[in-house]
Amino acid sequence: MNGSRQRGLPVAYGKDYLVLLVEDPFNLFAYWEITSGRRDLARSYLGPSQSEGGLAVRLLARDADGYRLLAARPATAIGQAYFSGLEPGQTYEAELGLTGDRGGFLVLLRSNPATTPSLSSAPRTMPEVTDTLTMAIPLDLGHRS
Repeated sequence: MNGSRQRGLPVAYGKDYLVLLVEDPFNLFAYWEITSGRRDLARSYLGPSQSEGGLAVRLLARDADGYRLLAARPATAIGQAYFSGLEPGQTYEAELGLTGDRGGFLVLLRSNPATTPSLSSAPRTMPEVTDTLTMAIPLDLGHRS
């Protein structure tokens, strides 16, 4: 085996993405990567007259009136975050962007919408296991012609 190759997942993929996943009716998980190319493009758009406060990830609740900002926290170019204490049956989106020195926010990435399940659709108790079935499954590792 070649000693210069490492196994495992890469730290970065060199792609821009922001994914929002439902964990349960009250919790969401987000993960992202933003490339230096996209950040540089945003900085050139802002221009030298506006200084940036850095990257931030925000969670928004979507309703009939639009979006409500629920949380904002500092972020790194590659990261993840949990959002807890959410409403069951609510649709959420996340944004990754640059904060401005005057309180502005330039959206660089937007996640997929994620809807937490309502409490009526979540199981109230774990199913009871009444019997265990054990099977032997033969494995044929030979080649068939």
